[in-house]
Amino acid sequence: MYFDKISFRKAARGSSSETLLACNVNLFDETAESWIGDGDFDLQFSAVQSFSGAVIDPENEMPTQIQYALYEWLGSYKRTLYNQPAEQNTVSVTADSGPIRLPFIKTYQPGEYLLSVQFDGQIIWYSSQQSAIYVNDISAENAVPRIQLIFEDESNCFWNTPQIRTGFEYVPQYNTATEQEKDRARAEYEGYLHDLSTFPASMTINGVSIRGFGPDLFTPICQQTVEQEDKHFLHTTTVLSYREFEDLIFTIESYYYPDYAAFDWTIYYENTSSSENTPIIEDILAADMQMQGAKPGNRAVDL
Repeated sequence: MYFDKISFRKAARGSSSETLLACNVNLFDETAESWIGDGDFDLQFSAVQSFSGAVIDPENEMPTQIQYALYEWLGSYKRTLYNQPAEQNTVSVTADSGPIRLPFIKTYQPGEYLLSVQFDGQIIWYSSQQSAIYVNDISAENAVPRIQLIFEDESNCFWNTPQIRTGFEYVPQYNTATEQEKDRARAEYEGYLHDLSTFPASMTINGVSIRGFGPDLFTPICQQTVEQEDKHFLHTTTVLSYREFEDLIFTIESYYYPDYAAFDWTIYYENTSSSENTPIIEDILAADMQMQGAKPGNRAVDL
């Protein structure tokens, strides 16, 4: 059931000339190294021209059906699959089907896409630098199954070379915060450290509800900030003691990430007394805060 590039044409109404209806183009190179691969695969490709479907050629026995979903590529494999597919469908297959067409519901514009295919069977995979097959969710290889794309027009060039991104890499165009977001996040972070009474953490000590680390209940011991330029974050260590029991030490390890307009912290509790127990500490909320949606009307979320 091998196929090659095929063009289908039809006559224009009222004219003897021909206009192009569709053009099937191999994504694979039949002269490349090949091997038998599984019928479940996720294929990343970058099309230079508009396309409206795909054709695949299973190896050995025909499956009874093929499920597929087409996603617009969103910077990495993981991020792409977290979003809704542009479309998904199931095609029934008969024993004499030959190469199987996967019809799309519309014509897609040039760009980068992920085609997820599932069927009970095998297909030939070819070594290729112009596509990637993702395996077991996290690994990928430069390969392509025996597949064609159906383009809307002929061209001298149909493919761009996609860059493999499993989803764990930093992707600037999708992860970088705006300057406004960076300024807002840094002001909020530095505000908490400058006025520890506003720090969004709460607890109950000896039955007294406490929010923040205000000077009426806590004595600052030290605060030190170190900028880790190579790791792209600021690290601040803040140490305080509880006035009612000075051997109860609170250490706040906080981090600010300028590239992401984000920050986090961990609060440590320590009894430095060798002979006395601390007051009872309970109802601990390390992040007692509310996250408000960016758009008006978004529901706020309590952490």
